[in-house]
Amino acid sequence: MRTVILRQADADGRQLICYADLRSPKIGEIKACGRAQWLFYHPRKMVQVRISGRVTVHSGDATAEAFWKRVKGLSRLNYCAEQPPGSPLDQPSAGLSARLLKDLPNLMDSNAGRDHFAVIIGRVETIDWLRLRPSGNVRARFQWEDGHLQASWVVP
Repeated sequence: MRTVILRQADADGRQLICYADLRSPKIGEIKACGRAQWLFYHPRKMVQVRISGRVTVHSGDATAEAFWKRVKGLSRLNYCAEQPPGSPLDQPSAGLSARLLKDLPNLMDSNAGRDHFAVIIGRVETIDWLRLRPSGNVRARFQWEDGHLQASWVVP
């Protein structure tokens, strides 16, 4: 399981979009299997939604460039670390070099982290919806096959 921040959802295109550092282990895992699951939970409504489908990773293409233009200010720093995400450190640090930290205002508007930026786009193929209830949970499955939506109730 990997944690990401959902950046965009496109209902018409059945797409979920997030960003990641290209050097992150999740990128290799996604490229290896080409599929992912997304899990959402609403605690007040007690609804869990699990979405699965094929995913693609974009890094050196027009798609990545278009999304990179949306990343502003401090968010660009996330892709400027000298080492890949998850690399061990001797002390707390953002992983940025002293040179980059010295030029922080310019860094936030530069393309310094662009080479490490990746966009993950998931195509929704299956939605598993679960409503938790004291009187018994209910569950439904929605699946797209050949462009057609199949929906059914299933045992939780």
